[in-house]
Amino acid sequence: MFSQPLLTDKVVALRRFLPRDADALYAATRESLNDLIPWMSWATPTYGLGEVKEYIRVVGETWDSGRYYAFAITDARDGTILGTASLSHIHPVYNFCHL
Repeated sequence: MFSQPLLTDKVVALRRFLPRDADALYAATRESLNDLIPWMSWATPTYGLGEVKEYIRVVGETWDSGRYYAFAITDARDGTILGTASLSHIHPVYNFCHL
Protein backbone atom coordinates (compact mmCIF):
# COMPACT_ATOMS: atom_id res chain seq x y z
CA MET A 1 0.00 0.00 0.00
CA PHE A 2 2.69 2.50 1.05
CA SER A 3 6.37 2.20 0.26
CA GLN A 4 7.97 5.11 2.11
CA PRO A 5 5.54 8.02 2.17
CA LEU A 6 6.22 11.44 3.43
CA LEU A 7 2.89 13.15 3.79
CA THR A 8 3.22 16.80 4.71
CA ASP A 9 1.51 20.15 4.71
CA LYS A 10 4.85 21.83 5.51
CA VAL A 11 3.78 22.17 9.17
CA VAL A 12 3.60 18.50 10.16
CA ALA A 13 4.73 15.36 8.36
CA LEU A 14 3.65 11.73 8.60
CA ARG A 15 6.24 9.11 7.87
CA ARG A 16 7.28 5.58 8.68
CA PHE A 17 9.07 4.98 11.99
CA LEU A 18 12.81 4.43 11.75
CA PRO A 19 15.19 2.84 14.29
CA ARG A 20 16.69 6.27 14.97
CA ASP A 21 13.29 7.37 16.39
CA ALA A 22 13.55 5.09 19.44
CA ASP A 23 14.88 7.65 21.94
CA ALA A 24 12.43 10.38 20.93
CA LEU A 25 9.45 8.00 20.91
CA TYR A 26 10.49 6.65 24.29
CA ALA A 27 10.69 10.18 25.74
CA ALA A 28 7.27 11.10 24.31
CA THR A 29 5.75 7.89 25.64
CA ARG A 30 7.20 8.39 29.13
CA GLU A 31 5.88 11.97 29.16
CA SER A 32 2.33 10.73 28.46
CA LEU A 33 2.50 7.40 30.25
CA ASN A 34 0.13 8.23 33.12
CA ASP A 35 -2.51 9.30 30.60
CA LEU A 36 -1.96 6.19 28.46
CA ILE A 37 -2.06 3.59 31.26
CA PRO A 38 -5.87 3.55 31.65
CA TRP A 39 -6.43 3.10 27.90
CA MET A 40 -3.54 1.12 26.45
CA SER A 41 -2.78 -2.42 27.60
CA TRP A 42 0.91 -2.06 26.70
CA ALA A 43 1.32 1.08 28.82
CA THR A 44 2.72 0.05 32.19
CA PRO A 45 4.97 1.81 34.71
CA THR A 46 7.87 -0.41 33.59
CA TYR A 47 7.52 0.43 29.88
CA GLY A 48 11.06 0.96 28.65
CA LEU A 49 13.32 1.73 25.72
CA GLY A 50 13.56 -1.96 24.87
CA GLU A 51 9.81 -2.10 24.26
CA VAL A 52 10.01 0.98 22.06
CA LYS A 53 12.77 -0.54 19.95
CA GLU A 54 10.76 -3.75 19.61
CA TYR A 55 7.66 -1.76 18.63
CA ILE A 56 9.60 0.04 15.89
CA ARG A 57 10.98 -3.29 14.64
CA VAL A 58 7.55 -4.94 14.61
CA VAL A 59 5.75 -2.03 12.94
CA GLY A 60 8.45 -2.06 10.28
CA GLU A 61 7.69 -5.72 9.55
CA THR A 62 3.93 -5.21 9.53
CA TRP A 63 4.35 -2.16 7.27
CA ASP A 64 6.35 -4.25 4.81
CA SER A 65 3.67 -6.96 4.85
CA GLY A 66 0.83 -4.46 4.36
CA ARG A 67 -0.97 -5.42 7.59
CA TYR A 68 -0.42 -2.34 9.75
CA TYR A 69 0.96 1.14 9.13
CA ALA A 70 2.35 3.13 12.04
CA PHE A 71 3.18 6.75 11.26
CA ALA A 72 5.45 9.10 13.13
CA ILE A 73 3.84 12.53 13.23
CA THR A 74 6.71 15.00 13.10
CA ASP A 75 7.41 18.71 12.88
CA ALA A 76 7.95 19.19 9.14
CA ARG A 77 10.71 21.75 9.73
CA ASP A 78 12.98 19.94 12.17
CA GLY A 79 11.70 16.34 12.34
CA THR A 80 10.79 16.42 16.06
CA ILE A 81 8.35 13.63 16.88
CA LEU A 82 5.00 15.10 17.93
CA GLY A 83 2.91 11.93 18.06
CA THR A 84 1.83 8.78 16.28
CA ALA A 85 -1.07 7.50 14.20
CA SER A 86 -1.71 4.11 12.72
CA LEU A 87 -3.87 2.30 10.20
CA SER A 88 -4.84 -1.17 11.42
CA HIS A 89 -7.36 -3.95 10.76
CA ILE A 90 -7.09 -3.29 7.04
CA HIS A 91 -9.95 -5.06 5.29
CA PRO A 92 -8.73 -6.68 2.05
CA VAL A 93 -12.12 -6.72 0.32
CA TYR A 94 -13.84 -3.51 1.41
CA ASN A 95 -10.70 -1.37 1.64
CA PHE A 96 -11.31 0.23 5.02
CA CYS A 97 -9.31 0.22 8.25
CA HIS A 98 -9.11 1.60 11.76
CA LEU A 99 -7.30 4.89 12.32
